[in-house]
Amino acid sequence: MSRDLVTLSAPTATGVITNNGTNAATFTANAGQPAGTITYNIVSGVAGSTCTGTGSLATPACLVVCPTATIVANGTGSVCSGGGTATLATWQTSVAAANATGLVYSSVTPVAGTTLPNGTLPSGTIPAGCASVNQTVSAYVYCDVDGSSTINAGDTYTLVSTYTLTVFPAIAAPTSVVSGCAVTITGVCPGDLVTLSAPTATGVITNNGTNAATFTANAGQPAGTITYNIVSGVAGSTCTGTGSLATPACPLTCTNPTVLTVNSCIGAGTVTFTQTGGTTSGTWSVSGGGTIDPASGVFTPSTPGCFIATYTTPTGGCTDTESFVVFPSLADITVNSTCNTSLTLPTVPAVTGFNKVWTITAPGGSATTYNTDAAASAALTNTPGAWTISVAYQLEATCGSTLINASSSATACDPVSVIANINPLPAAPVLTPIVVCSDANMPALTSTCSNAVADFSNARFTFDVSSLAPTYTGSGVVATAALGSGISAPSYFGGNPGLAVSATGWNSTAVDNNDYVEVCITPVSDCYDLNITGFSFDYRRSATGPQSIEVRYSQDGFTTFTSLSSFSGFADSQFFGSGNLALNRCVKSGNLCFRIYGYNGTAAGGTLRLDNITISGTSSVIRYNYYLNSITGTLLASNVASYTPTTTLATSPQTICVEAVETGVCTPLCKSAASCTTVTVIPVPVITVANSCAGGSTATFTQTGGPAGGTWTVSGGGTIGATTGVFTPTTAGCFTATYTTPTGNCSDTKSFVVFPAAPAAPVVSNTCNTAITVPALTAVTGFTAQYSFDNGSTWGTSPVSPTTTGCYTIKTRYVTNACGTILAGTVAPAACSESVASNAVIFLQPLPLLCWVPIHVILQ
Repeated sequence: MSRDLVTLSAPTATGVITNNGTNAATFTANAGQPAGTITYNIVSGVAGSTCTGTGSLATPACLVVCPTATIVANGTGSVCSGGGTATLATWQTSVAAANATGLVYSSVTPVAGTTLPNGTLPSGTIPAGCASVNQTVSAYVYCDVDGSSTINAGDTYTLVSTYTLTVFPAIAAPTSVVSGCAVTITGVCPGDLVTLSAPTATGVITNNGTNAATFTANAGQPAGTITYNIVSGVAGSTCTGTGSLATPACPLTCTNPTVLTVNSCIGAGTVTFTQTGGTTSGTWSVSGGGTIDPASGVFTPSTPGCFIATYTTPTGGCTDTESFVVFPSLADITVNSTCNTSLTLPTVPAVTGFNKVWTITAPGGSATTYNTDAAASAALTNTPGAWTISVAYQLEATCGSTLINASSSATACDPVSVIANINPLPAAPVLTPIVVCSDANMPALTSTCSNAVADFSNARFTFDVSSLAPTYTGSGVVATAALGSGISAPSYFGGNPGLAVSATGWNSTAVDNNDYVEVCITPVSDCYDLNITGFSFDYRRSATGPQSIEVRYSQDGFTTFTSLSSFSGFADSQFFGSGNLALNRCVKSGNLCFRIYGYNGTAAGGTLRLDNITISGTSSVIRYNYYLNSITGTLLASNVASYTPTTTLATSPQTICVEAVETGVCTPLCKSAASCTTVTVIPVPVITVANSCAGGSTATFTQTGGPAGGTWTVSGGGTIGATTGVFTPTTAGCFTATYTTPTGNCSDTKSFVVFPAAPAAPVVSNTCNTAITVPALTAVTGFTAQYSFDNGSTWGTSPVSPTTTGCYTIKTRYVTNACGTILAGTVAPAACSESVASNAVIFLQPLPLLCWVPIHVILQ
């Protein structure tokens, strides 16, 4: 059955026309539209008919109430492609909770009447690529304006929230490029960071953490796998990926290197290992002992021991290894000089893998090595002189090409040594007992060095008198000079000023132990110690003379020595000064010698002149400490040249002990053994003597106060018992008697007189009116003859009597002249004090006078 075709148009209300051109067209007013009209046009559906019709009809009103739209905060999220949309669901829940009806989603903006919401949500997946993509969806609340109860173009839409999901590209499998033994694994996107790990074949991983990391299999490795981990290089992405790739096989196709190592030493700086034969630009490694630059082979030592260095070629994996030694460092050692006691071995730490080896040179001996501290300590006796003690670390076992007992050749780890002196004790003072009389002054105690003066300042060799003899400022030293056997005998000319010593034969290319000028200095005696503080000289070479000079000094005859200074590259034909070469060496005994070595001359006849060679320093002198009773007793005086003891009879004797002590700055200051002596004060005797008569009986002299047992002596007049003091007079005169104590030679001396025997009775005759003349007594030296005419009442020296008449009783005698403390006129003892009396008369003339003259008969 044919149908009419209805077409609607021009409605007065907005709405939707559907089914136009069919037998039943429909106009649906949009929601909210009032009633209106619509035009229709009809084409006949009768077959063959061209009839049409037109008209208008009323349209219904469509009033709609829209749901309420609640705005919700926008949402965001990020995800790696294919990683899910959990944050989207969370956003949807919050939107739905706020807008229960009319809620639609759309990735495009819906426009009422034209664009419908498409309901498309973010998928979290994007095609492979290297850029992030934003997937956006909005939530709308729609209003069914046309009342169709469906979401259509007639509806209106209110935006309530928008959600944006940033989708980063997932990590794509990296590309891999195999080249020989290496596989380079490159991230797909620029900036991807590739890290390789866990290869199933051994090799070297390079450039880890970059966009292209490489694994290079060691030579001889089969094919394997390697794990990769990639961190996205897309800005803001946190996407990662992991997986594994095949690694290539690496056949052996390289030339083996030969490694050359160098022993090193802690503290001596770096060394460089090298290789020959292998391909360059390979890799260095060490088993320990320090660190090595893998590219350059520069090794920095840090731990002592025996280790291995390995070089691996850049391709093919060819390697070689070689052992090397890192020697321990050696700090300087200190050994303090001593006084007559053995030196103490310094502490040097033990190091695993190395032996400590000591070398000890005793004074006048040869160097001897010891492999243990105990053996070295036992070798340190108390022999006085300069001892040289050296120590080195030696390899305990062979390490590669370095043999057992090898020492380091690095300067920082060369054996270290020290010279220490065992100083002899000063000689013990030589003292004698002091015995002093109580009336004498106490003498000072002195010893050998009491008068020594320490005033040395320099010994100087000027050669101005054409000899090697020095001049001195100060005393107490002896200095000498000599030439080595390798140079010519000296000549003297052209000094600085005056003369200089000149010699030839300096053309050795290095120091020759026989080519030198030597000067030595020593204390002149044990009284002195020297502190040598400087050495200087002037030097000049000819055009072919030595171009280098080295100065050494030694205290053991150059069995060992110390280098003091060196000079090189100085011009010819002019004098140069060495300047003061400072040092600090004590010389308590033996020699301190300096040698000036010239070398590197260009002809055997080249000359070296030396002038003004000066050894400078100070000196000190032995002094003494004095003690009462013992070395541990009361100190009476210290560091003095002499000491005057004090004592009294009440404390005599007393003991004084003395020790010699060194002074000055030469440590240690040694002390001698003590010497002790006694100080004894002897009381002075007081003697009593007696005058006596020649030929008479003995007299006993006595003493008081002094010790008994002394000796008596007399100056003459007789003999005396040396121990008894009994004097036997024989010769008249004035004499002295002395008593000397048995110790100390203390004495007392007094004068005494031995008088002549009594004179015989004077032979006299009577006279008439004239004086009586007595025959003169025989003169006796030291005495005066006296005469008495009144029976001894008065005496005179005249033998002539008065002239008065009468009877005279006449006597004679000797009295002493002054004799020491004996006064002149002292009368003799009774036994010889005067003669027997004789009588004589002076008669008066002319009358005769009878006198009775007694007659004395002397019985012999």
